[in-house]
Amino acid sequence: MPEQTPGHLVVNLRGDDVAVLTQQRQKLMLEYLPEALDRYEGNLPLISCSLPVASTPIEARAFFDGVLPEGQYRDALASKANVVASDTYGLLARYGRDIAGAIVVSDPCRDPDRADPSVESLTSQALEAEVEELPTRPLGIHEDSELSLAGLQDKLLLVDLGGGSWGRPRNGQPSTHILKLDSRRHAGVVAAEADGIALARAAGLTDIEAQLDSFGGIDCIIVSRFDRVVVNGTTARVHQEDSCQALGRAPTRKYEIRRGGGGPELSEVAGLLDSYAANPVEQLDKLAQAAAFTALIGNADAHGKNVAFIHRAPGRIELAPLYDQVPTQLWPELVSDAAMTIAGAVNLDTVTPDAVGREAKLWRHSPSRAAEAASQTAEAVLTATTNGTIDPEGAVAQFVGPRCERFLAAGR
Repeated sequence: MPEQTPGHLVVNLRGDDVAVLTQQRQKLMLEYLPEALDRYEGNLPLISCSLPVASTPIEARAFFDGVLPEGQYRDALASKANVVASDTYGLLARYGRDIAGAIVVSDPCRDPDRADPSVESLTSQALEAEVEELPTRPLGIHEDSELSLAGLQDKLLLVDLGGGSWGRPRNGQPSTHILKLDSRRHAGVVAAEADGIALARAAGLTDIEAQLDSFGGIDCIIVSRFDRVVVNGTTARVHQEDSCQALGRAPTRKYEIRRGGGGPELSEVAGLLDSYAANPVEQLDKLAQAAAFTALIGNADAHGKNVAFIHRAPGRIELAPLYDQVPTQLWPELVSDAAMTIAGAVNLDTVTPDAVGREAKLWRHSPSRAAEAASQTAEAVLTATTNGTIDPEGAVAQFVGPRCERFLAAGR
């Protein structure tokens, strides 16, 4: 059994302590507790597909780096916690009680002094102030904030209090929504993302809800978290991980080709679904739809951290609802090459139903099934650009509609 002394963090999953984390020089080691070894079979992808149940310690830095912000946002959180930005262990000790998925990471030496999780109701003026201060206070971190979220964007974690009211999570209280600011360099990104999410909903690829709002003249999008569910007024965590975490890749390796490459490929995502999904054929059809959707809306940023899995039950995964769906090609100055290639295609404009079918063949999945799923997705998205799901005269509809028509024509 791992030594239960100061110098370890406890990893709790769905309310049960299942493992401990220790720092050993430059390595972050995860060791499953005896009760977890008794309860779960060996090699079961419990915490992550890259961290299966085992009786020996596993190097876990890639997975846990994946729950922390990147770049300047990580630097800012580290400064507030009085640790260096490379200290994943120290950051988890400070901010690990509300992270993505159903994991809670806590320091047993510090926890007895911690207050219970709670929510501070925000007035409209207080919420406006939180939004205005986001560029200098990433994630809206306060002294009583014990939360983290991956990414490279100005975000604020909120709790839905109903009736249009919002609250700030305190002391590890699970958040329910994510607020993101419009880009200062590419105005209109949040509005385009709201349309992208609406189109994904119309295609049956997400159940995320999004709304646009403005605080102090700053345009924002507020999206529901797919890894949270409210039951009888209580927020529960749903376990999930992104494909970088599932494959044991560092978050810096999220692009397949760009920025040094080495990021997850669709065939690797398919391999995980084939191994661990309850219904692999259904999930591979859905992956084909998601790949087609990425091309249809011109989203060149569907990288390894924007493709995720939900762990519905121990050892079983499925594709998570689509999120971060921005038609990036609306901004010509942004990189337009695909974050994940489709049958080798880097240019999203060249993707056709046949290309999706050829990609699926690499997964040992039926090319005809995949091509048909892709075409059905295009039909649903095309309809949604004209039926009022989004503004048919808006930039997204005017951009995506013709892409769907070309896609469908190529498949006939």
